[in-house]
Amino acid sequence: MAAFCYQVLISIAKSNETATRKLDQFLAPMDGDMKSLASTALKHVHHAFYRKQPDWDCVIWNTHIMTVLSDFRDPIRHALLAQHSISFVTKMLLAITADAPSSATASLKAQAIQYGFWNLLLLIQSTDGVTWVIQALEAKLMFALIRCQPWLPHMTDDPAEFLNPFLNRILANYSAYRSVLCVIEKYLTKIQQSGLAAGISRDTPLWNAWNAFVEIVESRIEILRSAPGGILRAHERCHNAMARVMASFGNVPLVSLHNTVAGPARHTIGNSEVIGNFVRNLNVNATVEGHVPDISKGDFDFVGAMIEAERVLIQDGFSEIFKTVNRRLVVLILDYSVYPPTKTLIPPKNFGFCEQHYSEPLLARWDQLRKDMDTLAHPTLVFCARVQRGHTSMSIFRVVSTTLTDEPDELIIFKSAGCTC
Repeated sequence: MAAFCYQVLISIAKSNETATRKLDQFLAPMDGDMKSLASTALKHVHHAFYRKQPDWDCVIWNTHIMTVLSDFRDPIRHALLAQHSISFVTKMLLAITADAPSSATASLKAQAIQYGFWNLLLLIQSTDGVTWVIQALEAKLMFALIRCQPWLPHMTDDPAEFLNPFLNRILANYSAYRSVLCVIEKYLTKIQQSGLAAGISRDTPLWNAWNAFVEIVESRIEILRSAPGGILRAHERCHNAMARVMASFGNVPLVSLHNTVAGPARHTIGNSEVIGNFVRNLNVNATVEGHVPDISKGDFDFVGAMIEAERVLIQDGFSEIFKTVNRRLVVLILDYSVYPPTKTLIPPKNFGFCEQHYSEPLLARWDQLRKDMDTLAHPTLVFCARVQRGHTSMSIFRVVSTTLTDEPDELIIFKSAGCTC
């Protein structure tokens, strides 16, 4: 079995014509039916794992093949995701880590744990991750992660490469979404009540990663509890990654603007009398070429709540901010798509959009906004919050004009799909 799987992986790894033919021959029995391929692959792993005496060799190799094929061909990855492979692999990891290592099987089980986490890492990072992060969390990913401590000495790969990224990148970054944070809050509470985290050895990479993760999410949970809607109830936790933003942020109605230039994207711009023609001239009937996953209203509102929390935190220092940059219009980038989150204060001339991903309509309106803001009587601060979106990020803007003592006026809110490059 191992020898056969090895030949399959060697064929996939090569890029020459012969290797491609071998891969096609390997996939030929499925006749292009990726759904059947995904179903068969998962059944093989299920059978090997849940038998009375698990076939660890089969579990390891089949998990690895699913990972490599998913990376090699998108239709296979999509089929596996549709077959709930993330939930299955996470539950398998949960079952393995529930037991203490024994000398007879520790090495094989540790290898199965490694390959399982590598599989999840690829699938979650390869596409819009919100839905898949939630699926893994609901399968108790956090329990599987924290139970890995006794298995670390038996692993051959560096946990910093396949284990810690879940805590200090994926879960931390996606906790900027209300839908994800609510699920994290549920299982974090259970872990803390059970005392499970106390079993992690102090001053280890896993301990440090766990505590840094908890610090970030607890600060966001505090914001969430006071934000509109608060913690999602159990029946509300289902997240549709393609859901459109149908309502307003606060009391500001939204207008959708679709991008047709340099990669499809969707943007939402807030309407207000303050900006007048800025919104009235929007081309809301632009043709959509392709589709970029949208963000739900609850998630959008929560990012707005984090921006508001940041505004309250720094409002006493507004005057110093404008003195530092020496401009009446200042951009503060809150990057939640990196770990740890960063804050960057820049003048408008240094702010722009990636040349490969910006939209011409959005760029034109940003230029107009910059021109309009320079004429305002009071200094204006633009918050740009970037949240994780697969390999890229989505930017959500909030523009406020302040007299430094009065409550700020909300002028414009819009979101854009872009990247971090």
